[in-house]
Amino acid sequence: MDGENLTLVTKAGNEINLGVNANAIGAGKDVDDDGYVEIPYVTSNNHLKTVDKTGEMITLATDADKSKAKVAIGDHDEDGEDSVYYSTPDGVLKAANIVDNTTRILDGADTSTKAVAGVGDVTGDGTPEVVYTDGSNIGYYNTSGVENSFYSNGVGSSSGHGIGAPRDLDGDGTARIPIVTGSSNVALVDGSGSPEKLMQDGSAAKSPVAAVDWVNGSNLEVLFLNSSQNDKPYYVTLDKSTGPIDAVSGTADAEAGVAWVQDAPLVLSNFTLVNDSGTLQASFNSSSDLSSLDVTIDGPDSESLNLTDFTENTTNGRYTYTGDYRPSMDGNYTATLNSATATDGDTATREHTDTATIDTRFNVTDLNATANGFDINISFNATDRLSGVSVDIAGAENDTLDLNNFSTSSSDSPYVYTGTYNASTAGAYNVTLTQATSDDGQVDDENLTDSAITDEPLDVWNFTLTNETDGIHVAFNASEQLRETTVSIDGPTNTTLDYGNFTETKTTDGYAYNTTYETTEIGTYNGTFERAKSTDGDVVTPNLTANATLGDPFDVTNLTATARNGDLNISFDTTHMLVGVKVEIAGAENDTLTVGAFSTNDSNPTYTYTGGYDANTTGSYDVTLTDATATDDQTHDEDLTDTAWIEANESTTEAPTDAPAGGGSSGGGASGGSVNPVPTTTAPPATPTPTTESPQATEQPSGPATTNNPEPANPGIRTTSKPTTTAKNATTSNSGSVRRPSHNVEMPFGELFGIPASTTVFAFIVAILLAARRSHEQ
Repeated sequence: MDGENLTLVTKAGNEINLGVNANAIGAGKDVDDDGYVEIPYVTSNNHLKTVDKTGEMITLATDADKSKAKVAIGDHDEDGEDSVYYSTPDGVLKAANIVDNTTRILDGADTSTKAVAGVGDVTGDGTPEVVYTDGSNIGYYNTSGVENSFYSNGVGSSSGHGIGAPRDLDGDGTARIPIVTGSSNVALVDGSGSPEKLMQDGSAAKSPVAAVDWVNGSNLEVLFLNSSQNDKPYYVTLDKSTGPIDAVSGTADAEAGVAWVQDAPLVLSNFTLVNDSGTLQASFNSSSDLSSLDVTIDGPDSESLNLTDFTENTTNGRYTYTGDYRPSMDGNYTATLNSATATDGDTATREHTDTATIDTRFNVTDLNATANGFDINISFNATDRLSGVSVDIAGAENDTLDLNNFSTSSSDSPYVYTGTYNASTAGAYNVTLTQATSDDGQVDDENLTDSAITDEPLDVWNFTLTNETDGIHVAFNASEQLRETTVSIDGPTNTTLDYGNFTETKTTDGYAYNTTYETTEIGTYNGTFERAKSTDGDVVTPNLTANATLGDPFDVTNLTATARNGDLNISFDTTHMLVGVKVEIAGAENDTLTVGAFSTNDSNPTYTYTGGYDANTTGSYDVTLTDATATDDQTHDEDLTDTAWIEANESTTEAPTDAPAGGGSSGGGASGGSVNPVPTTTAPPATPTPTTESPQATEQPSGPATTNNPEPANPGIRTTSKPTTTAKNATTSNSGSVRRPSHNVEMPFGELFGIPASTTVFAFIVAILLAARRSHEQ
């Protein structure tokens, strides 16, 4: 144990981290004969488990003591089934059977057990005992259910319990228990309770110890943690010499200490030799990572292979080795695995053999014919490149294909040739490869036959995406029953739908498929129908596309500004009802309109909003919608712009009494204009107005005369054309534009009827005459 990481250390100096944390450990053993030793340990949540270096893990119990504890594997009743012996937090000695994963209390055992040392014959009677300690005394439990306490001089336990698994250290047939005494010395205790001290300097940590053959002598050594060396592992021999375990790079956890792991032999298995397209491939499994290997291949072209000729693949601690050899001669070959050495020094010398035959005779195999609509796709394999081939088509149609109808992209054997026969008749077809010739002139004339049935090509149509309350509904039709589909959906969220996502309904012209992609993300989703395959194997890649929008994103469009009777009418469309809008008026006058200046009569999308601006100044007006806010707080900030030309209006325009008030701080134009949402024009009262034909006329004309005046510069949208003659009682701005009269008077004849510029002088004279007449009448 290094900290809490359970680590194996080999005599060769290799460390194997088992990838688990442990609070208590015990001696290990290969209990399932798979070549990998199982290590028992207790976790921080009192679970008793075993693990081997492949990562295979078994949980045996959930009531194991984790504090200063020790566990052990063994078969004390010699029934052929190993158990893990452990103590519970309340001191009960129990056994967990590894085979059937059951636990039982050892009746008659001491109920104050703190740590289980291990299983061994400490009495010399030929039968094993379970050895344990209660923290001070050492006792054993035998196969007769008898508990005996045979050592009472104390076991050191300041960090963990200083005791190890009983082992026969000197080959006399009797196991002894390695311990750390209360004075921090290592000793051996036999079944009679007699201790033999192996050291006197008091440097041993009061932690679990183990008896191990570490120095390759005739006897075992005791491994312990040296408290004077920061708990670095040390060993002490039976002749009382000590030394460090140099293979360990760090220190160990004093509570868990050290434990002996039974060495598992190197196991090699599943050795095979196969002919892989002219290459001999040898492979086998190993229970350990290898450091050397000797394999020989005997035959017409013999070879010796070593570890560098093999590749290693590791899966869960299990090793697979594969090596390739390509001989230059045909014939029978035998491979022999002579020996292997593991990185921990274990060796395997048992021979493993297998045989294979290399035969490169030209051969054509695996003819396959499949129909896709009216196309028959044909493929076959050849051991060599071809110089010629003959394939007969018979059935609904008859034809013969040659090498020009086939191609291959293979660069090595086997060469896969493919081609297509384009049939025009539905029905059954027999495809027979009658002869093939290799580049070197070898001929294979053994007939290969396959068959296929053509029918109308698979067709898919009516691919649609529609917005549903719970997502995007996807639908399409197919001329045949399908077994595979690929439909990709891209948008705020993405997915790929396959055949299993759709419901299938038989229709008069085929099948209908429907599904709903459940999503709540608002936005536009684009679907692509990429591929479909029918139950009879037809394949189509239509790449049909469709889209749908979830959540109706807010949009504002179609801003329009028009002149009407000297006023500026404004309209625009929205996908949502509005709670706010900002429309800028710029040009001859400047103002800002808000949502109160507009109204809509629509109850469902699209909503058309209308409003008016009562202009007082002749000129060009730029109308820009800069911002809009929907009732669901979505916003639109993309500018929309339109332009209109306004001629100062002499007629009276009455706004509806229930129309909303205009926007801006002034509620109208900056130069005195006013806002008219959805204006309604009321005809002016009849007032005698002279005409160009007779200055004495008293009837007002029914409408303005058509003018031939040219458009002013940058007129925008001009619906009424009037000359720029200033009316009586009108004022002129600094910019020269004409303002409306300050009170209701008749406008000059020319301006009212749009007389061309060539008659300006005449219009001026008429205006003077009209003014004189009114003065006389008054």
